[in-house]
Amino acid sequence: MMDKAWIKKSLKALTEVGRVKGEDMKINKLVLLLIVSLLLITQNAFAETSPAAHNESEVTAKAESHFNTAHESFLKKDMKVAAEETRKAVHVLKDEVSHASSGGKKLLEKSAKELEELAGDLEKGTVSSEERLKEVFSNARNAISKHHEKKEVSAEKKEANKS
Repeated sequence: MMDKAWIKKSLKALTEVGRVKGEDMKINKLVLLLIVSLLLITQNAFAETSPAAHNESEVTAKAESHFNTAHESFLKKDMKVAAEETRKAVHVLKDEVSHASSGGKKLLEKSAKELEELAGDLEKGTVSSEERLKEVFSNARNAISKHHEKKEVSAEKKEANKS
């Protein structure tokens, strides 16, 4: 993202180039300032309308990637990596909490807590059943799915209220 310091540096650099070439940079500075302003406005507009990191398929894909790697690591008896990947999935769910409705928050928080407990048990080496892993990961998948369903219903209600 462009910030004021970057804009000032760019303007200063262009001013220096203009002096070397002997050009009058006052007009060019104004034009550049207008262009940069338009870029910032456009960038902010796209940031508001583009799908954010909490988009359903992206969240699901991130979580699923961590679940798969944790599961593979568990099968290879690499409990350290299994625990690390499970904790990464916890972070995905916790990041999503800020975008959730109250019902969705409860589901995600409960699932994140369950994943955190699983990660701790993986580190301790006390998880002996692949079924436990599958069950906890399945619960997390369901929490993500239900959260997105609630979010969609909420968005539809807001849209209907606008009409």
